[in-house]
Amino acid sequence: MNLNTPFVAWLAFWLCLPLVAAEKAKPPKRVLFVGNSYSHALRQVMPRLLRAEGHMTTVEFITPGGTQLIKHLNNPRTVNTIINGKWDVVVFQEQSQTPACPDPLRKLFLKGIRGLHAITDKTGSRIMLFNTWGYLGGDKRNFKDDTYTEMQKRLNHGYGTAAKELDVELAPVGDAFGEVKKINHQLWSQLYARDGSHPSRTGAYLAAVVIYARMFDAVPKKISFNDSLSASIAAKLRATASEALRSGNPAPRQDGQHRPKTDSQLILRARKSIRTLTPPSVLEQEWREA
Repeated sequence: MNLNTPFVAWLAFWLCLPLVAAEKAKPPKRVLFVGNSYSHALRQVMPRLLRAEGHMTTVEFITPGGTQLIKHLNNPRTVNTIINGKWDVVVFQEQSQTPACPDPLRKLFLKGIRGLHAITDKTGSRIMLFNTWGYLGGDKRNFKDDTYTEMQKRLNHGYGTAAKELDVELAPVGDAFGEVKKINHQLWSQLYARDGSHPSRTGAYLAAVVIYARMFDAVPKKISFNDSLSASIAAKLRATASEALRSGNPAPRQDGQHRPKTDSQLILRARKSIRTLTPPSVLEQEWREA
């Protein structure tokens, strides 16, 4: 047989398909959340969801309240945990207002995520941004006449800009909150705790579903886990998660595709920044999380 034929190429293609499928099917075993109280709210529901869906995944959290990513970049504990933890996925979540603020706070968000991305990318971990939700009544403390919708637009712009620049995955949790608002205003209000900022148990469930679906390339409507919610409410939330994930945010990439090439000089600058950056205490007093 003449080996230099289209048949050989065809055969090689089909023989390689099982290997590609096996690589794509590989689920993450170790996941780290780096953020603040919004991510901390998932510390119970996320492991329960993973177990219910048949995954023996270890999930850990570095989530002190109100912490900005720039502070995590300055924190040796955070940096060492990222470098030495052998994580399959690292999920970053910024302080609730910062990505939606004008400069200089928006620049601090970008500076923080760029530095953390450089460090995390070097480890080979997948990187995901946890795109959070607007406040129930908007951020009126800093924007007169603000609304949830306007704040959500600003948050999406902030997170979207970072995700596009760094070529990382985005979990559109805030959009899922918005989808709930479209279909059931009362249920939407129940996604929030009494402060109108942090998630209730219902809101935490929705956030966990969106992040899980993005992380595992899963279909939210096929998830059977309801946590403590009624079956009908949980199904509605999963449907809104599906819609948020469908509406244009980047799909998860598989091993070998999820990381852009990282400039070695960027790594060096990021590590240097751990020693030189000063927490923006004055700005934090002016733009404090409610």
